[in-house]
Amino acid sequence: MLFVLIFLISTGMPLAIWMSFGLLVIFMLSLTLMFVGVVGVVMYGIGAIYLSQKVLPEGYKLSKVCLILSFISIFLMIISFLYIFI
Repeated sequence: MLFVLIFLISTGMPLAIWMSFGLLVIFMLSLTLMFVGVVGVVMYGIGAIYLSQKVLPEGYKLSKVCLILSFISIFLMIISFLYIFI
């Protein structure tokens, strides 16, 4: 929850300040939805992997193949997010 709070404050406050200087609402919404959508899915994926490996009993934990595939999918999501800035 702390990371979500830090993320929302660090992205919400600059956007609110920019809106007061004339930033278009549609542009602000597209930026916000992009960051919340992509970063939120990455955060959710990392949290799901962490909890599945730390909390669940041995029979329910991810196998090594599924764990590697999960890390690869999160890595690809991060790469696609960083591609926006290049």
